[in-house]
Amino acid sequence: MELVNVVRFSQASVVCFAVIVTSLFSQYPCTVIELKSNAITSSRRGLSTSHVVDSRPRRSLFPSDMKRQLVDKHNELRRLEGASDMEYMFWNEYLASMAEDWAKTCRWEHGQPSRPSGEPPFDQIGQNLYVNTGTFDPLQGIQAFYDEVAFYDYDTGACSKPPCGHYTQVVWSKSVELGCAYAYCSSMINIDLINANYLVCNYGPAGNYVGQKPFAKGKPCTGCSSGHFWCDNDLCRRDCTAQSSKCQCRAACQNCATTVRSNCTCSCTPGWTGIDCSERCEDRNAYCGANPGWPVSWCYKDNVRKNCPALCSLCSINPGGDSSICKTTTTTTTTTTTTTTPPPTTPPSTPTTTRTQTTPTITPTTTPTTTRTTQQQQRDQQHGQQLRQQ
Repeated sequence: MELVNVVRFSQASVVCFAVIVTSLFSQYPCTVIELKSNAITSSRRGLSTSHVVDSRPRRSLFPSDMKRQLVDKHNELRRLEGASDMEYMFWNEYLASMAEDWAKTCRWEHGQPSRPSGEPPFDQIGQNLYVNTGTFDPLQGIQAFYDEVAFYDYDTGACSKPPCGHYTQVVWSKSVELGCAYAYCSSMINIDLINANYLVCNYGPAGNYVGQKPFAKGKPCTGCSSGHFWCDNDLCRRDCTAQSSKCQCRAACQNCATTVRSNCTCSCTPGWTGIDCSERCEDRNAYCGANPGWPVSWCYKDNVRKNCPALCSLCSINPGGDSSICKTTTTTTTTTTTTTTPPPTTPPSTPTTTRTQTTPTITPTTTPTTTRTTQQQQRDQQHGQQLRQQ
């Protein structure tokens, strides 16, 4: 699997983005300029502006009120997208502890600290990085990630001024958990900065898959991937169990389906399937039930179940089903992808997706007090220094 490692510099800011495969516990560099000694200090309370040089690592997790503000900031930005499947984001303390350990290295590159096998809550973790000097406001870092929206074309997936990966990770609909931490670094490694505040945010599960859109446009909470259409101010909430002020049922079931109010799901009529019953109950791959192909005994595989709902008895076949007899008030646009994988000789596995990789040329500013984000790094070329991807 390729990983996204893109970076840009400017006089104003520095930000980095990558996806980390935690099962490998490898360190994937974002940029390298030169190695420098580093020392780390941070306040246990989280937002210290003290520049006391101390070689002993200290706690760099945020206090509870800042954790809430970081989550609220992400959810505020996610609500702006007009998405049908945007999930409410929650704080994950384990992701935050991993972010803390990485921030304390003061290394301007992507990676995750070593963890025992099976401990990380996600196989793949997205990561955004931000560093500044002077007054530190982590919420400005989150806003800097999102501001790349100005260069992103949703319809084509193109980015006119790369990178846009920080933005797409923040609004990746299926990234539902967040953990951030920071460290004060007397000097950074791999970037020429001193007295820096280093912010690391981890996201799970990771986003930014090539060829996939970060979210689906549509009426909010009508495309929640869990199949439960509980809604909290236009964001899908998978932790709801009953109707409440923060758990409003927004199910928009199609084709004569019944809305099950107790759990806010759709019960499809024969001939239909999908979370909102908008898809025909039919197999979507020639190898469903074929010999050689995918036998019914392989229905425990996710990709077989996805491509062969009829074979796997996930719905009832009714070729004569006619949606025109149903009175529906909402129409949800659904995109179906058909695969043409050759007949497997071994049980199929979930298709592998890839991510892009970009290596820019940058020069960091030497201004004493700056706020940096990598979203503008390519424009700072004052000294002609070259970055290389490790």
